[in-house]
Order: sequence, then C-alpha cells, then structure tokens
Amino acid sequence: MFNTKEDFRSPLSALMSVDGDTAWLAAELAVEVPWFMVVFFQPMPAGHETVLMRNRTMMFAHIQDVEALLAEHAKGRVKVGSVLVVTPGHLNGSGRWKMEPLKAVWMAQEPSVEGPPTGEMYETDEGVKYTRYGTPGEKLKNPVLRFRWNG
Repeated sequence: MFNTKEDFRSPLSALMSVDGDTAWLAAELAVEVPWFMVVFFQPMPAGHETVLMRNRTMMFAHIQDVEALLAEHAKGRVKVGSVLVVTPGHLNGSGRWKMEPLKAVWMAQEPSVEGPPTGEMYETDEGVKYTRYGTPGEKLKNPVLRFRWNG
C-alpha cells in the first residue's frame, strides 16, 4: 500500500493530469512487503483511424491487480512489457530493496494454517522465490500455480 500527502502533490499536477489523475512527487510505502511494477502500453485514439500507444508504468500493492492487468493483456486491450516484483531487504537477504523480473505467482498453505492455499509466493526469472511475509518457500505446503508471466 502506498501513502501520499498533500504536501507532495506536484505543482504541475493540473497540467499533467489525464482523466482526473493527480501527479505526486513522492509516495510512501505503508508496510515493507513485496510490491509490483508493471510497464505496459495502452492504446489511445489519436484521430479518425490512428491509434497511439501510451507508455505507462504503474506500481501495484497487490498481485490481484497485476493479474487483472495481465487479463487485459490477454484480451489485447493493453500490451504488457514487463512485470517486476520489488522486495524489501529483510525478505531478499540483501538488506535493501531489490527489483527483479517476475516469472510466476504461486498460492500455498502457510505451515500453521489448514485449509485452502492462502499464502502468496513470487518466483523471479532467476528462480528465486519470495513470500509476502517471509515464510521460506520450501516450508509452504501444497503450492498451486496462480499464473505464469512469459513476458
């Protein structure tokens, strides 16, 4: 989740606003958990038969929002270029935030929870697996593939 403050609203926001968007100079992460950055191209009408592709980069706090954008990609409504997972240092072992290409998302059971899979596990292009709250991937039970990204 991202927090913004009125103090960080860009003075150029009124000029840069598209469809009611607000431009911010800064946003704060509410909690240190993985988040996602997606680069995609969105068609924008530019004349009678001309369509321009608007390059967009968005940050998402939850994987289901990334998954919804990938569904739009599958329908041909947008063209996704890259999906990245951003992990805090206490999860990735580096002591600092790290951004890596996302390959797949799995759902699995936390060791102490019974029932359907509830824990998310994010796999990078390099095969490294991170979980949302730090449970080692090998301790999660019954992993089920949620989606794979072959971008």
